[in-house]
Amino acid sequence: MMDDPAHEAKGDAQQVAGETRKQVGDAEEDVKDAADDAADATAKP
Repeated sequence: MMDDPAHEAKGDAQQVAGETRKQVGDAEEDVKDAADDAADATAKP
């Protein structure tokens, strides 16, 4: 099999995109948790 730089770059880009999606998902979870915490703090007398 010949080395195909374009194919390799596409694979790298897909890997980076996957990592980025995972980080965004984690960040969204953090935001949701923070919003829940804020709501709890606000609801308490």
